[in-house]
Amino acid sequence: MVNLMMMVLRLLPWEIRGLASGPVFWRRKQQHVVCCVAMLMSSRKVFFHGLIRVATTLVPLLKFYFHDEVRKAAVSAMPELLRSAKLAVEKGQAQGRDNSYLKQLSDYIVPALVEAMHKEPETQICASILESLNESIQMSGTLLDEGQVRYIVEGIKEVITASSNRRTERTERANAEDFDSEEDELLREENEQEDEIFDQVGDCLGTLVKTFKTYFLPFFDELSVYLTPMLGKDKTSEERRVTICIFDDVAEHCREAAVR
Repeated sequence: MVNLMMMVLRLLPWEIRGLASGPVFWRRKQQHVVCCVAMLMSSRKVFFHGLIRVATTLVPLLKFYFHDEVRKAAVSAMPELLRSAKLAVEKGQAQGRDNSYLKQLSDYIVPALVEAMHKEPETQICASILESLNESIQMSGTLLDEGQVRYIVEGIKEVITASSNRRTERTERANAEDFDSEEDELLREENEQEDEIFDQVGDCLGTLVKTFKTYFLPFFDELSVYLTPMLGKDKTSEERRVTICIFDDVAEHCREAAVR
């Protein structure tokens, strides 16, 4: 396992370097290298040696805009890196290191995911980033500090705003005189992708509420300005459902403090 990972790591920087110079031509070999790393991470086995090196190789690929599949592979690997570090610490296979090692990795990965989320041009990949961010929050737990929670919340605000703006633009397109059935089908698919994004937003916020409980309430107060409009009749049933679930999580995990 370790030897295979080291072999992949030796290949990966050279393959990516070749892509970064001159005209970009995606080749099967590069795709296999990146996906191989993602598969190794998804094996769910304890893998400790070289985690930092893997992270420093893959994190920059979160913003590798030459090819969607590279970003997808990098995104899927992020929580697996944290999971491997956490398992290694819990099982005493981390060479004497404690949770400070997991925090070091979390401090690198979580902000990188949030930054990638800001800049991701594809809605499907944005939803995948949110999914990986949610899993990474679960792995990191209370190791996340106030500044990191703040950064996540600000990122979620931006995602909600951007998604709402895209929906508004589609509504305007649907009202155009030359709007046809083919474009209508395309808009439906795009709106379904927005529903998936908001569903992942709900999962992230639910995890934050369950992890930090009343400590998260000041952040939730800020988010309520973005969430309450999602209960409107002009919103989709999915938007309303997710919003109700978020408020339900707050009521369950913050109890009396949420009422105040």
